[in-house]
Amino acid sequence: MILLDKNTENNLIFLSLDGITGTTSVSLTAYSPFSLKEFSTSLSDDLSDYPQRYSEFSISQSVFQDYEEGMYVYTVKDEDENVLHTGTMRIMDSSDAPTTISIDDEVESDDDQIVYNN
Repeated sequence: MILLDKNTENNLIFLSLDGITGTTSVSLTAYSPFSLKEFSTSLSDDLSDYPQRYSEFSISQSVFQDYEEGMYVYTVKDEDENVLHTGTMRIMDSSDAPTTISIDDEVESDDDQIVYNN
């Protein structure tokens, strides 16, 4: 799963792309089945120190800044439109996330439940 944060200027993503060569340009298309919105972007050059093992790309926040937070389905394709990778992606705004989660560790009986909210 890819996690993109609207408050991070350049989000790094790590993928295992079979069949990619060092000079192949790749693009990412993301679609939200909830909002029915789609965006596409060309990915940067592979930044990985170990391209045989994984690929590393940087995505600028400006690419997805105007899109709603939530879940998306993404597809990574090469320049010949061959699908290299598919998966899920979440766009989030970390400024909305709680910085502290407090847990009450005093459980009075076995019937009590501890709920974690994030």
